[in-house]
Amino acid sequence: MQTLNFVLFGIYLSLTVALGIWVARRKTGNARDYFLAGEGLPWYAIGGSIIAANISTEHFIGMVGRGVWRGLRGGAVGVGQCHHVLSLIWIFLPFHIRGGLYTMPEFLERRYNAHCRYLFAACCLVLWVVAQMAVVMLAGAKAMRGMFDVNETVTILALAALAGSYTIYGGLKSVAWTDFMQFVVMMIGGLVVTVVGLDKVGVDDGEGGIQVKQRNARMNLPPGTAI
Repeated sequence: MQTLNFVLFGIYLSLTVALGIWVARRKTGNARDYFLAGEGLPWYAIGGSIIAANISTEHFIGMVGRGVWRGLRGGAVGVGQCHHVLSLIWIFLPFHIRGGLYTMPEFLERRYNAHCRYLFAACCLVLWVVAQMAVVMLAGAKAMRGMFDVNETVTILALAALAGSYTIYGGLKSVAWTDFMQFVVMMIGGLVVTVVGLDKVGVDDGEGGIQVKQRNARMNLPPGTAI
C-alpha cells in the first residue's frame, strides 16, 4: 500500500509540472502575457485558481484539527467572508478594471505616490514569505513525514523546486491552470472524504442530527470533545 501511495503521489506531481510547462509552451517575451496570462484565461480557470490558491495546508491540517477540537465554529469565519468577497466583486472590482488596475500596489501608486507602492509591496512580500509560506510549507512537510516518512527539509526543497520550475517558466498562465487542476482534485477528494467519513461515523437520526455508529472508533480526540 505504501508503494502504491508513492506511485500515485509521483504521478500527480509529474502531471502538475507537465501541465504547467505544456500550457506555457508558446511563450512570448511580453511581460503582460507573463504576469497577466495575456488576459486570456477563461472564467472557470480564474475562479478555480483563486479557490485553490486560498486553500492550503493551513486548511487541511490547521482548520481541520481545530474543527476536531472546537467543532464547526471555526467554519463560521469562512461563511462570514462571503459577504465581503461579494462586495469586492460587485463594487470594487469594476472600478479597478475600468482604471486598468491589477494589483493593490498599482492603486496605491496612482492614489498616492510610488513610495507607498514600493513600501506596501515590500511589506506584503516579507509577511507572505515569513508568516504564510513558511508555515504552509512546514505543515505540508509534516504531513509528508506522517504519510511517507520523508524528511521535512527534503520535502520543502523538493516541492519548492517543482512548483518554482513551472511558475518561473510559464508565469501566471502555468500557475492558473495547475491551480485549476488542483482545485478539481481537491473538490472531488473533499466530497469523497465527506461522504465516506459521515457514512463511517454516523447516520441521520431522522431529526436533523447524526447518530454515532462507531462509538469505539479510533479518534485522537481531546477529553470532553462532543461528537
